[in-house]
Amino acid sequence: MFGGMGLPTRPYLDTAQQYFDAANLLISDIESLRIEDYNLANPIFFLYRHWLELMVRKIVGPVHGHNLAVLANKLDSIFGSRNRSAEVDYCPVQGNCGN
Repeated sequence: MFGGMGLPTRPYLDTAQQYFDAANLLISDIESLRIEDYNLANPIFFLYRHWLELMVRKIVGPVHGHNLAVLANKLDSIFGSRNRSAEVDYCPVQGNCGN
């Protein structure tokens, strides 16, 4: 064990909260001018991305790998069918969405 670290009782939620809290601490350091934003941008994005991934996994269940597109598709299969009548055609990368 490292510093009393043990297995979380709610693996997705507890670990996600730790990633989120760590990212917010780094944001606080930037806001209080203790460090420049360009020094922490990638670590902050990493922490928020993993927070998001774990929160989505909490909703959709275990998925092998770390591909957010796979998680997004599973999430869409759960929630997307509820809103098909209000669906908007959206593709963030022009010509790369399989349309």
